[in-house]
Amino acid sequence: LPENTFVVSVETSSLIPGVIQGGGPIIRTGDASYTFNAEAEQILIMGRENILKEDSEFRCQRQLMSAGSCEASAFAVNGYRTTGIAFALGNWHNATTSIMDEKGDVGEEYVSMQDFEGGVRLIESAARSVSVRHDSPLPSRAIAEVTEEYRNRLLRKA
Repeated sequence: LPENTFVVSVETSSLIPGVIQGGGPIIRTGDASYTFNAEAEQILIMGRENILKEDSEFRCQRQLMSAGSCEASAFAVNGYRTTGIAFALGNWHNATTSIMDEKGDVGEEYVSMQDFEGGVRLIESAARSVSVRHDSPLPSRAIAEVTEEYRNRLLRKA
């Protein structure tokens, strides 16, 4: 792959606190091994924002999926700008409770069809957003919301 390629890992991941199956696809900020690239993530953020302009009901989550590692880390370690989309997976590794729970049972893994369909929409929208990834109002909007009083207090402490 050319060095300037953005790599988007798309896969399932276990349910962890902060993630809801049926809550939409998950913009994965990293995994147990690595924190992913902010510029690559902005492509997904812009894709999400573009969908929300047309569909205010669109559901999407953003989370550090720290239960394990994924392919994006392998690309990141080799210098690629990576990000990821995850789908919350029920019965991770076929365990109905947890892998080490002797009282648990074996069951089929599953994802929410709504999450999957939302992920397809997010990928399509993100692909159209690569060239405008720097136009995101989100970081500047959050910074602008910090009042002058807090800004001055932070500057005095610096």
